[in-house]
Amino acid sequence: MAQRTTYTPTPSQWASAACHYERRSEWRTVRIAGVRYVALTSGTSGKVYLVRADARGCACPAYQHGYPMCAHQLALELSVLADDLGATCQAPNCTNDVAPGATDGSCHKHTLIPAFG
Repeated sequence: MAQRTTYTPTPSQWASAACHYERRSEWRTVRIAGVRYVALTSGTSGKVYLVRADARGCACPAYQHGYPMCAHQLALELSVLADDLGATCQAPNCTNDVAPGATDGSCHKHTLIPAFG
């Protein structure tokens, strides 16, 4: 059985990841050769890096030079965790948690119908 290595991000990586996470409204997703990526802009250089949406890789120099995980990947992980922990119903004026398994963002009291434009 293969052993898993654990990686503990540095405080600097966590700080950078938090900054990226705060700007997640600016994130864009793209699909290249069937793989989904998130485009994140570096807070220091302004360069745009493609991060695999499953956080298994990044085009930034830190990841390319051998870090097991970069701040961009950590930001994606933070985003997924925040969504999982804080998901609330999307019905107007409802603050209930999303029901387990609900794919429409609804709670146990609501069923949401997608709007067609």
